[in-house]
Amino acid sequence: MRVLISGIHGFIGANLSKYLKSKGHHVFGDNIGSWKTEFDEGYTFDIRNDNEIEDAIKLATPDIFINLASRKGS
Repeated sequence: MRVLISGIHGFIGANLSKYLKSKGHHVFGDNIGSWKTEFDEGYTFDIRNDNEIEDAIKLATPDIFINLASRKGS
């Protein structure tokens, strides 16, 4: 399965991506944050930019899109 995750750099997103990769799924994530997880296969997007989200969906062709993005401190 191909999974697109926004918020992949947070605690839940990073652990979810690690789990999904261990099960053989392809994981793609957003580029918000100062680091990249080793479980992100590189299709990145800015969740604040509608055009980038649309492009990421076209490129990654995900079976599912999981939104875990939030503002820091919310």
